[in-house]
Amino acid sequence: MKDEWIKKLRDQLADYEEPVPDGLWAEIEARLPKPTEAPKRAARTIPLWAKWAAAASFVGLITGIGILNWNQEEKPSTPFTAEVKKGSKTPMKSEENAKDETLSEAIVPQTCKPMKTGRSIDEIETFDEIKAGEENMTVAENKAIEEEQAVEEKKTIEKSKTIEAVLKEQSKEVATIRNTRHSEVSFNLYASNGFGHQTNKNGVLMSQQMLDNYRIDRNLTTAGTRADSPVYLYNYEEKQEHYQPISFGLTANIPISSAFSLSSGVVYTRLRSDFTNVADYLVYQKQMTLHYIGIPLNVQYHAWQWRGLNIYATAGAQADFNVKVRVVTDGTEVKMEKDRTQWSVGGAVGIQYDIIPQLGVYAEPGIKYYFDNGSHVHNYFKYKPTNFNLQVGLRLNIKP
Repeated sequence: MKDEWIKKLRDQLADYEEPVPDGLWAEIEARLPKPTEAPKRAARTIPLWAKWAAAASFVGLITGIGILNWNQEEKPSTPFTAEVKKGSKTPMKSEENAKDETLSEAIVPQTCKPMKTGRSIDEIETFDEIKAGEENMTVAENKAIEEEQAVEEKKTIEKSKTIEAVLKEQSKEVATIRNTRHSEVSFNLYASNGFGHQTNKNGVLMSQQMLDNYRIDRNLTTAGTRADSPVYLYNYEEKQEHYQPISFGLTANIPISSAFSLSSGVVYTRLRSDFTNVADYLVYQKQMTLHYIGIPLNVQYHAWQWRGLNIYATAGAQADFNVKVRVVTDGTEVKMEKDRTQWSVGGAVGIQYDIIPQLGVYAEPGIKYYFDNGSHVHNYFKYKPTNFNLQVGLRLNIKP
């Protein structure tokens, strides 16, 4: 019932209209607040150059977007290539083989792209040709680099071989010079003398017969008297003067190694001694000359050599044989016994300078010691056994 009543009411009021009084809208508009008008701005004029700049920028932007899209279309599909690599189960190979397989795997799928990318067959063939050209160019560049490296390595090897050859040649030259220098047989002709002479005075002992005549104590033996209290003759004495020895030698050096050599030969030595005897104001003069022939045997060590200069050391022994004695007393030659064999040892330091390769001069300052041979001959060797000497001479070098 209620719903029917509402429906009837709606039907009655559906077409109901009440006329609008006159002036209603004008009154409403008058009561509304009037809107404030915004100030009008003057129209802004855009300069011509700005329009051209904007147009150029727009054209450049469009052109850059087009070039970028073109380059992206020309590049191979990287994700697809990566998927091929990732899915590959082939074993690891060399870099060149892997690179070739990667390129082949990347190129093969691209032949299936015309429907997806929208490229034509001509574009794909052109791309393949460009890719093949790039591969050929890369191979050519790698080959050129390898050839250049091979040339450089060859030059380095040749240079090292050249340096090694030069060093070997220099070593051979040094060894040849050293061996040649010390492998030469040399002959030495020299003169030598000692330093200083020896002078001494001796009293003349009383003979046994005279001593017996003047002997007071008969209990004293002759030996005890001579040994304990020698008796000399009054106004009797003997003065001895021994001159320095002079030697001349001819020896040969025979090499036994690159640094050592043996030296031997013949040496002549002359000794002279003067004896002055005083007997009761009477003076007697006696001159004695001894002639020796010696056989030396020395070892020579070559210590240092530079160009024509050579420093060496020598040491050895010598045996001197007395071959002749000459004694003259107041102008009259008398006979006298010969001296025994005289042995000596010595050493010297020598310096040699080669005037020419075949001939050199040398000097050897040295020292000698003469052993007592037990003879009764008074000479220089008895009174001065240790003697400094100087040997100078010529050395003839003969190559073998």
